[in-house]
Amino acid sequence: MAMNKISTSLRALGLSLIAPFCASAGIVIWESAINISEDSDVLNTGTLVRAINFDSTTGPSVIDGVSFEHFSVPGSNTTANTWSTGEPLAGDLTINGGATSIAYSGVFGIPSGLSAAYGDFASRAIFGAADSTFDLTIQNLTVGYTYQLQFWASDARVGTPNDRGTTFTAGNTGTALQNPSGSLDGAGQFIVGSFTADSTTQVITVGSTSSAGAVLTGYQLRLTAVPEPSAYPAIAGFMALSLALLRRKRPSA
Repeated sequence: MAMNKISTSLRALGLSLIAPFCASAGIVIWESAINISEDSDVLNTGTLVRAINFDSTTGPSVIDGVSFEHFSVPGSNTTANTWSTGEPLAGDLTINGGATSIAYSGVFGIPSGLSAAYGDFASRAIFGAADSTFDLTIQNLTVGYTYQLQFWASDARVGTPNDRGTTFTAGNTGTALQNPSGSLDGAGQFIVGSFTADSTTQVITVGSTSSAGAVLTGYQLRLTAVPEPSAYPAIAGFMALSLALLRRKRPSA
């Protein structure tokens, strides 16, 4: 009985130490969305991996020190089903969701009250077709690293309902409203999520809270944590020692 208790205790201790490294990863934990309001909305934590302003054709937008490169989905009402921001850089995106998943790419009205750079950034977007979703696949991640995502969704055109939102799903779902004020020139929201990569890719499914379709303005990926290399040998050594002690103390048959 005593040996069983020792075995159980050691096993539990070992699992508690290993758990942070073996926990299910790749599920994004989303924070509550926040209204777009000022340049400091842009995250500066950790290390920048990639930053993109969708449908920007005027060159990089620099907001609060972060340079957002442009990526424009070709054409309008296009029938192509896959676009890529270009590989093999970390944080590259592939957009895929069916023949008509992207219905429009262009300017969605310039929100008022923002800096010139942020206003231009927030005015541009890709638009998902009605009643459709599309997948954003983030490429070339490092397994075990922890990343922070930031997405913007803004539609400042007149007639945008204040409850229309863009949804982001990866295990969990977060929603950013496209125009919470419901007014002409009203800005949308941004949403932040965190995940630990369990693969070199991470898929985010983008949809909408209404049949009108998703609006996606910008994207940022930042590296926020790298596992300590020394942790893995220490855990392996502990488990080996535990097993050796169990074998030594186990009475012979």
